[in-house]
Amino acid sequence: MEKDSGLIFSAGEIREKGGLTVSRKLDPGLFAGVLEAPAEVAKASADLVFSVGGGSILLDGAVRAALRLECARCGVLFTAEFSETFDELYEDAVESIDVSGALAESVALMPPLKPLCAPACKGLCAACGADLNLKVCGCPAGHGEGFKENGKENPFRALGEPVKKKRAK
Repeated sequence: MEKDSGLIFSAGEIREKGGLTVSRKLDPGLFAGVLEAPAEVAKASADLVFSVGGGSILLDGAVRAALRLECARCGVLFTAEFSETFDELYEDAVESIDVSGALAESVALMPPLKPLCAPACKGLCAACGADLNLKVCGCPAGHGEGFKENGKENPFRALGEPVKKKRAK
């Protein structure tokens, strides 16, 4: 992640003013390497509120970002909006406050473990690889259950038998 001088604040100035409120649009390049490829930040902004009290400075922050993600089911790239809040406490002895680390941590927490382009995403056909959101493939019904690869039957087929029997009842 790059450093941005617009995200480094003078603690002395914050104390003199009795606090500080800042809203910033953030350069997506600031978050390079924060997310695992192919995920990336398309755009981002932050709202920061610094409060002074008890010999320390409290930062309450919120970051919003549009992330480009890859669907875990069908592999299509899509963009989704996320937001995270955070707070940090800085001791009175600090001279400057760099919020870039807190922003990067918040952005890193945004993507879900299994991003989906849509909740009803059908994914890819296990036999032919067709995107089932776009078309119905020509594979026979039940192709995933007895799917053969290199002339051998799927070794996990038997695991589905108890489920089929239960559904038949």
